[in-house]
Amino acid sequence: MRVAPFSEINELFGRKLDDPSVYSTENYSFLKVFQHALSYSLNEVDSKLIKNYLHLPLWLIHLIYKLKALKNKGKQAPKLKSTLIIEGGRHVLKADGTPVSSYFDKIKSALPSDDVSTVLAAPSSLLKGIELNQADLEAVRNHPLTARSKAMLREVKKVLRKSRASNKFKGPELEQIQSQLHIFFEGFRLFDNFIGTSKVKNCLFENHYHREGMIAALKAHGVKTIEIQHGLIARNDLYYVYDKYAATSANKAFFPDVLLTYGSYWRDVVLAGHEHTSESVQIVGDYTSFAWLNVEEGHRGKILLITAQKNMADDYVRYIDDLSARVENSHPDWKITVKLHPKEPQIEKYTEAFAHSKIVDLIGNETGLHDAMSKAKIHLSIYSTTLYDAIGHDLLNLSLQAYSSSADYAADIIKDKIAYPLLFEDDPIALLDKNWDYPLTQRSELYAEFDREKFLGLLNS
Repeated sequence: MRVAPFSEINELFGRKLDDPSVYSTENYSFLKVFQHALSYSLNEVDSKLIKNYLHLPLWLIHLIYKLKALKNKGKQAPKLKSTLIIEGGRHVLKADGTPVSSYFDKIKSALPSDDVSTVLAAPSSLLKGIELNQADLEAVRNHPLTARSKAMLREVKKVLRKSRASNKFKGPELEQIQSQLHIFFEGFRLFDNFIGTSKVKNCLFENHYHREGMIAALKAHGVKTIEIQHGLIARNDLYYVYDKYAATSANKAFFPDVLLTYGSYWRDVVLAGHEHTSESVQIVGDYTSFAWLNVEEGHRGKILLITAQKNMADDYVRYIDDLSARVENSHPDWKITVKLHPKEPQIEKYTEAFAHSKIVDLIGNETGLHDAMSKAKIHLSIYSTTLYDAIGHDLLNLSLQAYSSSADYAADIIKDKIAYPLLFEDDPIALLDKNWDYPLTQRSELYAEFDREKFLGLLNS
C-alpha cells in the first residue's frame, strides 16, 4: 500500500471523472463512490476488494438476498424517533471524569430528549446512554429487499455496465468500482430496512463521505440529511471543494442536504467548490465539547507542543526524533510535549521512540487540548485541526511545510493565514523572536458561538 498525496489523487479524479455521464444514471450520480474506488486503486488498497454478486444476473442476486432473508426471520427494526443521530463515539472528559460526546453533546442538549434516537457507529465507546449500536443495525440488514432496494440495485447494475463500457478505467480500477458499488448498496439496504418502519425527519452525522448508501436511503425515505462539521475542511480535500466537473451532477451525488459549519471561514472554503449552494451550507457556531470559550491564559513554560495526527506516526516520529536532538543540544531548558490523536492506532511507535527521552513527554486524551495549549509557548503540527484550535491562544502557531504526503494540505494552512511556516531543518524556538509581517486569521471567523435557535430552526424548516 502506498500513500499518494492529495494533489495526485485529485488530479486522477479530475482526469477520470471529467465526464459525469460515465458514473451517473438518470436518477443518481455515483461520483463519490467512484472516487473511493479510484483512490483505493491508486494506493493499492486490496483490503477494500469485497466479495460481491454484482456481476451476476439480477434475478440471481434477488435469489441470493432472499435466501439471506430466510435466516433473519423475526428480527424487527427498532422504532426510531423523529431525529436520528449517527454517533461516531469520540468523547472528551468533563472535569469530574465523565465522558461526553465530542460533537453531539451540545446538539442533543438543544433537542427534546424524547425526540432523539442515537446509533453508535463505532465498535465501542465510553459514552453512556446510547440506546442503539452496530448490532442493532446489523440485525435488520438481511430483511427481504424492499421495492426501494430493488430499484437502487438496478441503478447500481446500470452504472456498473456504463463504467465497463466507457474505456475510462483500467482492470484494477474496475474491480474497485464494482466493490465500492457493492458497499454502497449494502449501506443503502441496511438503512432502508433500519428506518423503514419509523417516521424519521432529520438525521445528523459527521462525515458524508463513505456514507453514500446511508444518505441515499435516508433521502429515499424523505429524511433531511444534515452533516455536522467534524474537523478541518481544506481546498485540497478529496470530498469537499469540488472542481467544476462535479457541478452538473452534484445535486444527485449523495451529498447531504445541509452542511453545518463552525464559522464563516469554513463556509467560504466550501462554497469555493461546486458541490453545495449558499443555502445548503449554514453557520451554526461551535457545538463541540472541546470548544474553547475562556481566553484567559495561565503561566507558559518553555514548552513546544506538537499535536500529532492519526495514521501519520512514521512522519511525526521521524521529525520529533530529529527535532528533539537539536533542541536538547541548543535549548536544553526546553521540553517537547507531544499530544497524540485521540484515535491514534500506532501509539507504540511513539512510546518505543520516546519512552526514555529526557525532553519529550507523550500525552493523550487525559489532557485537554486547550489546557495543553495554555501551558506552551509554541504549537506545531502539519495540517491538523489543532492549528485552527490554537488561534486565539497566546502562542506561536507553526505548520511544518514541504514534508509528508500531506504537504499540499499544509500549504493551504499557510495560504489561509492559520499558522506560520516552518521547514524541517528550522529551529522553531528561534522563530519566537521573528517579526512576522502579517497577522493570522481571527478566531471569530473560525469558531462562532453556538447558535441554538438557528440550529433548531434548520431542523424544523
